[in-house]
Amino acid sequence: MKKVFLLALITVFTASFLLSMDINHYGSARTGVWYEMENEDWSGSGESELDFNSYFQGNSHFGVRLQEGNLSGKFEIGAGGSIRMLYGRLKMDGWSLFVGKDFSNIRMASKQVYGSDLFLIGWGALDEGLKSQVRFELDNGLYVSLMSPETFDAVLASQAKKALIPKANIGYKTKFGDNIDFHGSVGVNYYNYDKNYGPIEEAVLAYVAGVLFDFDLDPMAIRLHANFGQNTGNYGITSVNLNRAVYNAVKDEIENVTTLGGFGDFAYKMSDKAQVVAGVGFTSADYEGYDNADTAMAFYLQMPWKFNKALSLTPEIGMLNHMKDGYDYDEGSMMYFGTQLRLDF
Repeated sequence: MKKVFLLALITVFTASFLLSMDINHYGSARTGVWYEMENEDWSGSGESELDFNSYFQGNSHFGVRLQEGNLSGKFEIGAGGSIRMLYGRLKMDGWSLFVGKDFSNIRMASKQVYGSDLFLIGWGALDEGLKSQVRFELDNGLYVSLMSPETFDAVLASQAKKALIPKANIGYKTKFGDNIDFHGSVGVNYYNYDKNYGPIEEAVLAYVAGVLFDFDLDPMAIRLHANFGQNTGNYGITSVNLNRAVYNAVKDEIENVTTLGGFGDFAYKMSDKAQVVAGVGFTSADYEGYDNADTAMAFYLQMPWKFNKALSLTPEIGMLNHMKDGYDYDEGSMMYFGTQLRLDF
């Protein structure tokens, strides 16, 4: 009887708490249909290939936003049923405390929709993805995030590792005038190979820095991004090039991999329902073992069309080009065309 009473009390308390909050739900269902034309170097078969792909995008999602005074939160699940976001934010005098899982602030992405919204990530754009974090956000645009450290193996070095400090990200967001938004961000991750479990005694220092400018020049919009880093794969950044530190067993040392990248998006608004967007991205990686920098680039051209507030269609054509690797070998390219159908609710 006591358990029933306690359960009823908790239910009443939870219901009254939720009813006092401002609650809004949202969702996005996305599907892609694409033709992909691989050249002989990309396909690996020695012959060019034409493929057809259609799929329900894994980044489709449903979520709920909650607001009660200075306290806000979000809960979001993905297409596979996993939790994408779950966080709370407490607004205080001059700053906010953020606790939970959300996209990292090292997220400077394009508008490319191919490949479940690739956004040129790994092809010049930066995206650390969804991370559990504690973030301190100042009202002036400055923020500091603390996350669990990453301990990815360096290439050719599999051994136990340990980290004694959290991964950290510091950045700044602001506006220059009425038409320019700016975001700059730096992330650092540091850990050691544990000498008690093997012969390697090296440390890995990974860092990444990026800047993003958004220019609102109605009816035009321009987004420009540039980034630089060391061992960015050991930080947690995705790239189509080698971006993890490499262990040299002969020298018994970690060799650092440096990366450069960036992209530009250019949009022209033709009407309230249609626009034309073009983008290009470039990335390169280099370290002592290469003869030349490993490079890659991508570009796309799309025409997003909004039928109404909920339904949109984005035809797109583009190319992904691995160019040459660090030993000057052609790695191949792929042309693609197709469309994304998106329903937001």
